[in-house]
Amino acid sequence: AGPGVGEDVAEAAAAAAEAVAANPNARARSCLKQEEVEARVEAQADILPDARAWAALAAMRMRRWEAGASDIPRTTRQELRDDCLKASAKALSVEEGNVVAWMQLGLCALHDGLYAKAQGYFLQVLSEQPKLVSGWCNLGMALQLGGQGDEASKAYLRGLKLHPHSYQLNNNLANLHRQHKEWAKAEECYFKALAARPEFALVYNNLALLYVQTGHPKRAKPLLLKALELDPMLACALSNLHKLEHLLQLDSTPAPDGPAESPAKSRRVQVADAAEGGRRAARRGGMGGGRG
Repeated sequence: AGPGVGEDVAEAAAAAAEAVAANPNARARSCLKQEEVEARVEAQADILPDARAWAALAAMRMRRWEAGASDIPRTTRQELRDDCLKASAKALSVEEGNVVAWMQLGLCALHDGLYAKAQGYFLQVLSEQPKLVSGWCNLGMALQLGGQGDEASKAYLRGLKLHPHSYQLNNNLANLHRQHKEWAKAEECYFKALAARPEFALVYNNLALLYVQTGHPKRAKPLLLKALELDPMLACALSNLHKLEHLLQLDSTPAPDGPAESPAKSRRVQVADAAEGGRRAARRGGMGGGRG
């Protein structure tokens, strides 16, 4: 996982969008393109009088921000972030317990590196909906990125007690085990994530990283190819496959006389580190993944 907007939150946003479509004022202005409506957050209060609608708009802004994070100008990213914050605040001014809005505030804080603040927002989400998978995923991620690994593990395990077959939670817990070099536990959790959702491309990428880090790069390549078969645009898998192919070339080259540590071994560490950064950029689905 990823973090990103979890499936439950996305469903809530979709329901809110349907509520807007059913509004007579919204129908009267149906000639407006969706992008035009989204671009005028404050000016469209008459079209978006409902807290759920403002929250849906915040979620749309967040998804657009994340989807184009590496491709859109910095000023545009800042505008999307600001609009997400404004729409979330508007939703909460109408309905204090709006879960979607609290989630977007948490995701904004997570993107900004404000991990303690993000934890507070995700705790607010869970106070409203204690069984929400994405709430536990994102709380765990905020704790993990904030350097509180033990607390992150507790959050993931608490979520898994409620949802033992959650691919997002298993993927996130596996990433935490991998970070702590608990290889067997990480592999077991990745397998559980794949058993729950075999089409989740990011898990194949993350499992490939595990095998690279444990000295089995040849086992990693088919996993990266599978990830790209499922999601041809998965940036971290594309980058990792390129680096892995170079690593395998180095491994196949006879090592010259010299130090015990070969260039291939040194390169293996670089591949793992670079891939971790790529995964974080794509995760907010999950670390992921981590939109898991």
